[in-house]
Amino acid sequence: MAPSLVHLPNGQTLTVSSVFAGYSFKSNDLNVHNSAFPPGWTIIIESQEAEDDDVAVDGQEDPSKTRSGHVRRYRNPTLHGDNMFITSISNPSSTDFKPATSPTRQIAMMLWATLWWYFHQPKPNPHVSKNANPNTPEEGRPKGEWRINIKREGIFKGRHLLPKLERMGIIHSEESCVGESIDDRGGEGWNRMFASQRSFWLVDARIFLFTLSPTTHSPFPGASPYPSRPGSPNRDGMTSSRPETHMEMPQGLWTPGAQSPGPFASGSHLPTYYPPPPTLFTFTNNIRHPLRQKPPAQGETFYTRYVPSVGQYLSFRVASLSHKSPTHRGPVSDSTPSFLPPNSGVTPGNLPSIANMTINPCDTDLLHTWMNDPRVNAFWGEAGPRSKQESFLRTALCNKHSFPVIGCWDGKPFGYFEIYWVKEDHLGRQLSSHDYGNWDRGFHALVGEQDFRGPHRVKVWMSALVHFCFLADPRTERVLVEPRVDNKKFIDYLQDVRLQTRTPDGPRGMLNTFVHVLKSDGFLGLYSGLSASLLRQLTYSTTRFGVYEELKDTFTTTYSSPSFPSLIAMASTSGFLGGVAGNPADVLNVRMQHDAALPPFQRRNYKHALDGIIRITREEGWRTLFRGVLPNSMRAVLMTASQLASYDGFKRVILANTSLEDNLSTHFTASFLAGFVATTICSPVDVIKTRIMSAKESEGLASLLARVYKVEGVNWMFRGWVPSFVRLGPHTIATFLFLEQHKKVYRRLKGVEMEG
Repeated sequence: MAPSLVHLPNGQTLTVSSVFAGYSFKSNDLNVHNSAFPPGWTIIIESQEAEDDDVAVDGQEDPSKTRSGHVRRYRNPTLHGDNMFITSISNPSSTDFKPATSPTRQIAMMLWATLWWYFHQPKPNPHVSKNANPNTPEEGRPKGEWRINIKREGIFKGRHLLPKLERMGIIHSEESCVGESIDDRGGEGWNRMFASQRSFWLVDARIFLFTLSPTTHSPFPGASPYPSRPGSPNRDGMTSSRPETHMEMPQGLWTPGAQSPGPFASGSHLPTYYPPPPTLFTFTNNIRHPLRQKPPAQGETFYTRYVPSVGQYLSFRVASLSHKSPTHRGPVSDSTPSFLPPNSGVTPGNLPSIANMTINPCDTDLLHTWMNDPRVNAFWGEAGPRSKQESFLRTALCNKHSFPVIGCWDGKPFGYFEIYWVKEDHLGRQLSSHDYGNWDRGFHALVGEQDFRGPHRVKVWMSALVHFCFLADPRTERVLVEPRVDNKKFIDYLQDVRLQTRTPDGPRGMLNTFVHVLKSDGFLGLYSGLSASLLRQLTYSTTRFGVYEELKDTFTTTYSSPSFPSLIAMASTSGFLGGVAGNPADVLNVRMQHDAALPPFQRRNYKHALDGIIRITREEGWRTLFRGVLPNSMRAVLMTASQLASYDGFKRVILANTSLEDNLSTHFTASFLAGFVATTICSPVDVIKTRIMSAKESEGLASLLARVYKVEGVNWMFRGWVPSFVRLGPHTIATFLFLEQHKKVYRRLKGVEMEG
């Protein structure tokens, strides 16, 4: 169940309590007269156990079907079976406030606040059983969309009310047609309205939250208050309790007075939301992009939200060059004392408090402290005297395509952020045009205060920044973040809040990859990492072939040759030693070939093998050269055993059971079969080795195996088998053909008798 105290973004609090078959919402800020009927409203909410056919999956629902099922008292949210309507409204005293100019907008405020409360409750299970096999595990079933149905009853029975709310974007209908009925006074086309959690969070609260004009500026009203009693709706959807007030529409939800701080402040008592302007284009550095609106002014608070899990208000304001600490212009968790009248002009923003006392350093001093923290400087590189941070902030404020932001918890600064437009940013020049749109945004982040670090707070302010980007302009489709590749903790936080790591749309299949490399990197791109591959052969192959031949010659006598199991043991020993010797070159080889798959700003760009060895040792330490040495050595054991031992085994079988002699035909056949065996046996280890060596951080072998199996199943063992055989098959054939000819020439020069 949601908490009984609801904090709205503008700083107002509502008390929600259970009454009869619904809930009452009471305004704590306006209940100053201790009335028996405090200002607020009452809703009826019930849960309907609908059949699976009525479930909305990914926004799809059959509008021809009516909701059916057992109706029960609401206890916890359901995915799609909750129905709600407003039954009655209790108006504030007319002595305190003037009637609302637009009663529809007042009702919209009440509905918005109700949905704010509802969608803060624990989310129901998103998995549905529609058309699902009963044996299908829950995680494999389709996900439905969390909705609450708005019934055309009570206050919502007015003929034009639901159409207006639908135009405001707060409720929706699947029946997006005109309809064949000429007289729509019955409202049949508006009986299946709903509010969606997904769309609710994309609607700006400034559309709905505004203030009422006070009737007097006196802190103590002279007349006795006479608030209206809750009334039942009549046929026209109006509430009427007394004849003299039957023409007055409900005054709805009240926000704090006109002097309330933050993005909801309005001296005219009107909504503070303005739609985005028409699109005009301009050029910056030969990049055509929309002409951007000016950001908020220095020190202006542009986003506020209460976070129940933290118990504080999160707000963002524009950074300021002022030498004084900017006064906090937003709500804080400590509300206004209840003994103050609502029209007194006293708000949390102008009451003495820790939040609005000028005891915090100015923004330049904050940046000076944060940037000189070694942890921060490692990523931002802006450490230095105060003048450097002042110049840094001045440059950020003068940037046409981004603006600097200070994040605050209950008015206390905790971090620095930059919100930018991707298309004009340097990031946009590194991406292809289909990776971003004209209105996509991104942000840089810095948390300077140790007291406000931690995974939970990080997830909250990251999701809030993304929320602001989508609210600021509905044309925004993506929010991009570009953390440094070695900032693994921050990348993990991004993934936890469902900001997924972007991977380039690479080609599929070996042939498409071949063509892609030719187009993007040219013919030389096919030989990326050649110097590292040559270094690997000089270390890895020389060691394993040399040790294997020495062991085989040692255990070969005039009367007998080593058995096949002995050959496997010799090959395994030589392979292990070769794997250890060739591991540094193998790490370098994998990285240089994998570089093309990374975004341009993440590539390592080693010039050659020697440059790579030096840079890895200097930047990451010599131990990095032996990253993955265990799986690499095991792979070398399997490769050498399946390649060298199987070649000798196939060669013996061919010479003993066919008419072929010890010539090129025998060598080719045995080496071809050895290449097939080696590719098949080494494929699983190759996959593991590549993933470990290309990783930016170390990961345990068991953890990697569990993760890969969970995502890809058993198919991971033979992923890339065809390109591996295309590479290893000819390589094995050429290796043994040259090896046999080399041995013949060497033994002839040494005068050694040839052996079959």
